[in-house]
Amino acid sequence: MFVYVKSESGLWTVGHYEPNGKWVAESDHDSEEKAAARVSYLNGAEKRRPEEKEGDAGSGRFDAWAIIDLFGHQRLAGRVTEQVIGGCSFVRVDVPECPGSQGFTRLLGNGAIYSITLVDEKTARAFVAYCRPQPMDTWEASQMLKQLPTVSDGGSGNDPLPDEDEAI
Repeated sequence: MFVYVKSESGLWTVGHYEPNGKWVAESDHDSEEKAAARVSYLNGAEKRRPEEKEGDAGSGRFDAWAIIDLFGHQRLAGRVTEQVIGGCSFVRVDVPECPGSQGFTRLLGNGAIYSITLVDEKTARAFVAYCRPQPMDTWEASQMLKQLPTVSDGGSGNDPLPDEDEAI
């Protein structure tokens, strides 16, 4: 979560705290109002950047390069947007391709995210090249069924799934 602090007379700094308590500055502003508007935008409350005026041709859609810290000590980097599926909003991360790692897309629920650090494209691509995140392997239903123990279905032995009242 982004916050602002009065860093010196006439200067407000926007930033966030890392899990270890270290302060990471994002931008400086000459008024508290501008700092508050930037924090509001970064935390998702504003539809447009604070520097955009009413009527500007802003899309209102979140679209930025970022490094995302997930619960479970995982990190992803890439182009971050929002995607709605079945009325539920997800954070979409398009991880770019790099040598040794194929590009992929991951949709994240808000409960999976610890923090989002906005960065430029070059920084996000460098992070991906360094960490080389991999997409989840695809599971085919036939492979999964082959791995289930066989449960008798009354003699044929072809029913791999137990009845509701049978223990697995």
